Amino acid sequence: MCGFLVYRRRGENHYIQRRGQDCTREVETGGWTFVHNLLSVTGEWRPQPFVEGDIICLFNGEIYNRPYQGSDGEVIIPLYREYGEHFARQIDGEFAIAIYDLGAGRTLFATDAFATKPLFCNGELECASYASGISDPRPVPPNTTLSYEGGALRARLETHPFAWGRHPKDSYDDWIDAFENALWRRAQDRCFYGLSSGYDSGAINLVLRRLQVDAKAYAMVRGENAQVLEARLAATPEKTAFALSREDIFAIRRQMPVVTEPFHYRIHKDGRWQVSSLYDDPAAISMSAICRTGQVEGRKVYLSGQGADEILSDYSLVPGQSQFKGVFPARIAGPWLNFHGSCMASYLGKEERIAGSYNIETRYPFLDTRVVQEFLYLTPELKNRAYKAPLAALFARAGYPYEENRKRGFGV
Repeated sequence: MCGFLVYRRRGENHYIQRRGQDCTREVETGGWTFVHNLLSVTGEWRPQPFVEGDIICLFNGEIYNRPYQGSDGEVIIPLYREYGEHFARQIDGEFAIAIYDLGAGRTLFATDAFATKPLFCNGELECASYASGISDPRPVPPNTTLSYEGGALRARLETHPFAWGRHPKDSYDDWIDAFENALWRRAQDRCFYGLSSGYDSGAINLVLRRLQVDAKAYAMVRGENAQVLEARLAATPEKTAFALSREDIFAIRRQMPVVTEPFHYRIHKDGRWQVSSLYDDPAAISMSAICRTGQVEGRKVYLSGQGADEILSDYSLVPGQSQFKGVFPARIAGPWLNFHGSCMASYLGKEERIAGSYNIETRYPFLDTRVVQEFLYLTPELKNRAYKAPLAALFARAGYPYEENRKRGFGV
């Protein structure tokens, strides 16, 4: 987790700076000001921007498929030199990237397959991790590389091409393998996660225990299936379970506007777009409490269950905000609404802003591109066999406690 900002005349770093509280570096060149706020999670500090000749790069996120010496972001400019505007296709990870090739008069903005890391730009080619950083901000869409030359948009490219309309997998084996690998790549010592009696956090808990990762679970005990949650906690080596008092809730709500950028959800529900505030979301208050506790304990990496509701079920238990209403079609030709937009965009925005306000990096194993592709590859029968069918199969094989056909998690 880092935060960056590039501007010509005026930029605002207040909320962005909280994403990287270890070091802030500012570089001025060619009429631009480049600001980077570092959150160091590897132990070795490598302040940005990366500079090679006339090329300047800013990066937020993690890259999982490229070897490096000091920082994973150091591979980006070499990839740009080799592959040009298609460089982001060579990267597997969670990222937002800005490249300013001042010598060539080219600017590129790139997001990962789901825009897990926020990135905004404007007509003057200024950019920022949050909308509050620049004037007239527009989000760089998910799965997109924007390539500008001479200030004009030259190309809009797909960052990661998913294979649609093919269903060659008649077993959950490859999905489970992909999910375990996604967690293995994202977990590191002293990472943490929220644990509820629901499906998504349960899958993270099960696999982390299987991998014997040094991770800690934080559980909210109210609003859960007590029997399921207690069984999970009993088998988890490191955990803290707590309930928020009314005073705790009000204290978090008072603090949120100070440390967390204002953000509004836009969710398509019951046939229309509904708008609500981050500050009024009970799950946001719970996540704030979990991240605050993790920060106090010196933990910097949060493993999120975001994406499972949107990909594995399309909110089938909340039909008003579901396109497929619990039944995936025989052939999926392309992204559905929650795949990139609506709940996905809104709740990713929530996760990034809350964790970012506590100087914590969020990682998303359910949005690993191989995990998503393996789900798309499943036959319609396997997708529809049960609620969040791959997770139900994972739990059944392991004898893991769960409550069938119930969505739970992190109420206050």
